[in-house]
Amino acid sequence: PPPADNQAAMQKTTESGGEVIPGEYIVVFKDQWEGRINNNVAQEALQFVNDKISEFGVEEKNVKSRYEYALRGFAAKLTDKQIEAIKRNPNVDFVEKNRRFNGLEGVSSVSPTNLGKTTGAALMSQSTPWGINRVGGPLDGTGKKAWVLDTGIDLDHPDLIVDVGNSVSYVGGESADDLNGHGTHVAGILAAKNNSTDVVGVAAGATVVSVKVLDQNGDGTISDAIDGINYVAGKASSSHVVNMSLGATGISTSFDNAVQNTANSGIRIVIAAGNDADDANNYSPGRVENSNIWTISGYDSNDNWYTNSNYGNPPIEYAGPAVNVPSLDIGGGTINMTGTSMATPHIAGLLLTVPNKITADGYVSNDPDNTPDAIAAYTPVQVTVSGPTVRQSGEQGTWTANATDGTGSYSYQWYYRNTPTDPWTPSGPNSSSYSHTFYNTSGSLQSSGVKVEVTSGGETAEDDVTIGVQSEGCAPGEIFC
Repeated sequence: PPPADNQAAMQKTTESGGEVIPGEYIVVFKDQWEGRINNNVAQEALQFVNDKISEFGVEEKNVKSRYEYALRGFAAKLTDKQIEAIKRNPNVDFVEKNRRFNGLEGVSSVSPTNLGKTTGAALMSQSTPWGINRVGGPLDGTGKKAWVLDTGIDLDHPDLIVDVGNSVSYVGGESADDLNGHGTHVAGILAAKNNSTDVVGVAAGATVVSVKVLDQNGDGTISDAIDGINYVAGKASSSHVVNMSLGATGISTSFDNAVQNTANSGIRIVIAAGNDADDANNYSPGRVENSNIWTISGYDSNDNWYTNSNYGNPPIEYAGPAVNVPSLDIGGGTINMTGTSMATPHIAGLLLTVPNKITADGYVSNDPDNTPDAIAAYTPVQVTVSGPTVRQSGEQGTWTANATDGTGSYSYQWYYRNTPTDPWTPSGPNSSSYSHTFYNTSGSLQSSGVKVEVTSGGETAEDDVTIGVQSEGCAPGEIFC
């Protein structure tokens, strides 16, 4: 019999739901790592996996995948005899049946009434979808990168910047190009260019990488999905974001572990909660909890709960726009789609551009778990100036800046002008002072002004106040007398 500590592993329920692929299994070894896996460690893991494949007598033609970054394990077609030997091996944590699933269940699409499909040279003018506005976009995604695990991305879409060189497909017989439309739609929400056509994305102009794990029908396998996250774990950096607008049918411990390990390495992952109107804890990988993982539910344009969205806190961190969301279609033009798949890239775009500036801009209505999910949005630094609006000619005054929504300390640059047509003149260098006294207002009987620019966390906001200058003896509020 197997050792006692391995008995529990054999009896552990590691999968549920989906169509079992006869004879195919995912083998996960013990001693998984935490933290970033460098290439040397990965090569050692790969050598270990290859040694075990050989030890178990698995023919090369039956090996489907090897995992060295997100997991230490492999997927293969195995005989009953091999399975029994593998389960008894003390290095094996668990064995899971490989399954097919549809990663896009519950996602629907309709032709928009106001953004009809365009083809060829007949490009439409750019619009900003309601969801982009709702989360505080568009923002500048230039130079940033997002990895999109999906049905692929239209690799030569005119409104996207696609890293074709790093794009990859784990779907047999299909390239990384999108034959479904879902992945292109998701990529558009996340990163469509801010130009004159189609729509604009949250992180406008960011680079997207197609990691195809779902076929043209939205179908995939657990092993293919792990292939995708394993690839990203070896390629992505902590400044990137991974978008997973997909989910398995039920639970897969191997899929969950691969996502968890990748997040442990410092890579940020955003996952759709799912469209089953059920507890998100019943579905992989959205149920995974990690400080680098965000699971996203959905709402409509009135901040009402999207009826089919999965719920539960944990694992859900935020809600995003999910109903009748316009975005890019294959080949150009736009189409509307509905689902938590659409909510997810909205938040991924925020994490990519303003990770420290995401706030709760209200809460969804009618959340079925009675714990309303926060509506994620970007709030820029803001400032208002208060102080006297009327001064006697030559009279000094003090004005105060009230700055909010900054990250870190605030820096203030104060300005003045003597007449409405004068340019703004700096009153000294930047400082940490939120108030400033001006001693010399205009000697003429007209309007002067005070302005402040506040900077925090690389963001700048400004506000100014107009000051009526009156001669001595005028009644309060009476400027010309």
